[in-house]
Amino acid sequence: VYVRTDRPQFPPFCVCCGEATDDQYTPVFQEKTRAPNTEPFRFPLCSFCREHILATHRADSGKLVAVNVAVWGVAAAMFATAPVAVFLIPAGVGGLLYWRSVRFRNEAVQKRETCCADGVACRRAWYRRDVFLYSFSSETYAELFRDANRKKVVSDP
Repeated sequence: VYVRTDRPQFPPFCVCCGEATDDQYTPVFQEKTRAPNTEPFRFPLCSFCREHILATHRADSGKLVAVNVAVWGVAAAMFATAPVAVFLIPAGVGGLLYWRSVRFRNEAVQKRETCCADGVACRRAWYRRDVFLYSFSSETYAELFRDANRKKVVSDP
């Protein structure tokens, strides 16, 4: 949904599960999409969905660490001209870390049947000048958002 404002009206429902909520979530990285000296971007996200989204992010970060351990460990062994058996150590440690991250994600990420997102339920991107793109995992929420910001919606950016 393209809107001509950086402060749209969000319907008072969770962007993930659609339940009524007053809770707000502030994404961490906003420097590139926010003008200086302005309030940070916030959107409605219930505490249950915030927990499963953050658990997904932690598990995915663990996977990245595991891959880095394996790749850089093998690379270091190659540059050190180590015996072939040494190559198996970082690959094994990386594989173990990756397996633990996948297992953690399967156990820690508990979603409701109405949840529409694993990791990201709402995204905001600057499009051009004062037009922003808001993208939602839920089509229903996107329609509610479009209705709440009817006067600011841009049909052809």
